Amino acid sequence: MDHAALDRVERRFWRDIWESVPAAVADEHGVELRQFGPIQASIVKDLPRVGMLNLLLGAAEATAADHLATASEWAKAAGVAPYVPVTPGLRGSEQAERWLRENGFVE
Repeated sequence: MDHAALDRVERRFWRDIWESVPAAVADEHGVELRQFGPIQASIVKDLPRVGMLNLLLGAAEATAADHLATASEWAKAAGVAPYVPVTPGLRGSEQAERWLRENGFVE
């Protein structure tokens, strides 16, 4: 199984969903999609504690650590508690998991 390919499909899936939200609805509810290097961040400010809607995807990318910090700060500044899934077995998985533990994310 190609875990990196599955991660790319997941990011594309969520990106397509976020891009399909009408602009007026996105503005009204604080729906945002941003890219921080390999990290794709999607948030809904009106639902700040719903992990499924407040995602930082791509944490296991080998170069993601600095971008993960920036994306996390952006989400937190918006009042959102992001969920950060980490695919096991990728080059940057251990580094991402360590960063998440050190920065108060719960496994």
